[in-house]
Amino acid sequence: MENINSIATRIAAAILLKERTISVAEIRALPFIETDEQAMLVATNLTQLFEDVEIQQFKRSSGVSNWVNILRLKKVPSTHLAASK
Repeated sequence: MENINSIATRIAAAILLKERTISVAEIRALPFIETDEQAMLVATNLTQLFEDVEIQQFKRSSGVSNWVNILRLKKVPSTHLAASK
């Protein structure tokens, strides 16, 4: 059976491919991710899985946490484009 980290990485990768961005907060919101450390591990896995992912940090104007980490896919890999059609 696959471990939770692997399943979470696959789901986050699918979201990243579809939307071209995913935040660490969105990864953290997956029902089986229990800690911020697990969410960051999945984010790190995504940066290793895709060559063209950058992590950007934005400051929010309001809220408890002032910083948001966003993973942005610069371009969709051609191997994934063929699979999504």
